[in-house]
Amino acid sequence: MNLSTGGADPVSWSPAATRVVAARNDGGSVNCYIVTLATGEVTQLTQYSQVGECEKPDWSPDGTNILFRRLGWEFWTVHPDGTNLTKVVGPLGMGYDPAPRWSPDGSKITFHADGNCGGNVKIINADGTGLEVITPGYYPTWSPDGSKLAYAICGGSPFANDIYVSNANAANPNPTLVKASGGNTVIQTGW
Repeated sequence: MNLSTGGADPVSWSPAATRVVAARNDGGSVNCYIVTLATGEVTQLTQYSQVGECEKPDWSPDGTNILFRRLGWEFWTVHPDGTNLTKVVGPLGMGYDPAPRWSPDGSKITFHADGNCGGNVKIINADGTGLEVITPGYYPTWSPDGSKLAYAICGGSPFANDIYVSNANAANPNPTLVKASGGNTVIQTGW
């Protein structure tokens, strides 16, 4: 089975780097799959029948849960064996394509909401409580130590994005321009 058939989100590595998880469009439904790298074995993690049911998966730092976006505006977790499907939060009334990401210690989740250009970088606790708006931006990702977030901000047009870094703290985000787009497209950020 080819995970890229029908289009797939970027993969997320297990902490032990022995497996990856990805969402795949199965021609009318989007489900999450785990691939064991040593054997190539593909295991279907979710069993949904609609588009948007399991998107943007992210493996927790301790390896016990996989976080994903469901139906566009809800965040859910599931154990890698497919058990303990749990709604974390939602519906959040978000904008375009939020991609939830675990903090390095697994205690928080970052995502963007309220639209793509003009959206906001937000953080919630891993249990879905404590919503904080950090700064305008989208597609945030954590620094390795969890103290900062890198993200994009529209730089004059929806497809010319500047890269910023802020503290992962709503009280003192201190956004800093890292790289102006110069008219180039930034789709997602990463460390």
